[in-house]
Amino acid sequence: MALRRDAALALVTLTLLIAISIQAGLAARLFAPLPALVGVGGALTLELVLLANPERTQAVWERQSVRIGSIALVVGLGLLAVRTGTGAVILGALAWGLVGYLGLVAVVVASGENPLARIVE
Repeated sequence: MALRRDAALALVTLTLLIAISIQAGLAARLFAPLPALVGVGGALTLELVLLANPERTQAVWERQSVRIGSIALVVGLGLLAVRTGTGAVILGALAWGLVGYLGLVAVVVASGENPLARIVE
């Protein structure tokens, strides 16, 4: 059930980032290749780092304050990026990072295992 919760949180956060980009007039620029590569690569790299100590990661992530704080941090970074003029790149990287994470979740659900865990072993 935690995987479903985590996917739902990622979808909510992605929806908020897309809403911010639409409001800022940056939605069309989310599809630039560089933010997509940075976002997906960053998400997969972060997942690899977190898999190095899964018990500790899970213990921290189970705290509701951490989950809510993470959403607030990502959305806050997106809003800050819009205010500073780097919105398209930062919003794109954040959004694509969430898309990359959701893709990984889909693979885990379909296969029953995290393929990145093999790399960390």
